[in-house]
Amino acid sequence: MLTEMPVASDTDLMVMRRDSRIARNRGPTAASSSPMPDLLPFGLTTLPEQHGLTGGPAQPSLRHPEKAGQLRRAVAVRHAWLPWDARCAHDGHMRLTTMTQITVDGVMQGNGHATPEELASGFTRDGWALGAFADDTGEMITGTYQRADAFLFGRRTYEMFAETWGTRPEMQAHPIGVALNESQKYVASNSLQQPSWGPVTPLPGDATAAIKELKESSSGEIQVHGSATLIRSLLAAGLVDELTLLVVPVLLGQGMRLFPDEGPAAALEVISSHTDARGVGVHVYRPAGQPEFHPARPT
Repeated sequence: MLTEMPVASDTDLMVMRRDSRIARNRGPTAASSSPMPDLLPFGLTTLPEQHGLTGGPAQPSLRHPEKAGQLRRAVAVRHAWLPWDARCAHDGHMRLTTMTQITVDGVMQGNGHATPEELASGFTRDGWALGAFADDTGEMITGTYQRADAFLFGRRTYEMFAETWGTRPEMQAHPIGVALNESQKYVASNSLQQPSWGPVTPLPGDATAAIKELKESSSGEIQVHGSATLIRSLLAAGLVDELTLLVVPVLLGQGMRLFPDEGPAAALEVISSHTDARGVGVHVYRPAGQPEFHPARPT
């Protein structure tokens, strides 16, 4: 007599793929050696060897193989942060989170090396985040990518990532590269022609409407890295569930800022906040409605 086997849902399969990916890449080599600090989620155009990715892929080994099935979404314990599941409301909807490296004056452009187009436009103060992060922050960044179920990009960031994480063997073998290459990618763009870095789904037209529908019809976590214009539109539409800002202690004085001079106001709930050993502020926020204003204007 045949016993009917339970059928895994799409969400179950997504979680299984994620946990398998984490198990492959998390271990003493992947976590402790921390080749991550100079691998920047936006503006990365340097050669892999400049980021400590020389040689072949590391051979991962779990500290506790018997607990591989219990791996959960959690950020670095040394930060004393809450586990990811404890921070999220289990409403069955997909959570949209962002992670952005910025300067103290809010610039996010050129944290790696500037593109020829950026240099031609007059931007010259690139590379301000290279080597800026302590090892534990680098590990946290890697773990953040690993826990994602999907990624959302603007066109320029998608094309930049495709040319680096998507094509260079040294970067493909890195845990971040593994997470990016295996996960579903969405691109909010009306001008993207024949996307080649998959799995990928373009979102033309009204991107915010498409992303809203995606969040309501899916579960898990979708992450945005880089993509300043996209993040601005997502914040204005109220679609961001959590923001992580990595504030590098430098004033740049030029370049595109994450937040515009004129934009929507929002109160932020502080989920966690600390400064790493190299002075980088690591701040996690959750949008919390409208702020209260207390003007003291003369009458």
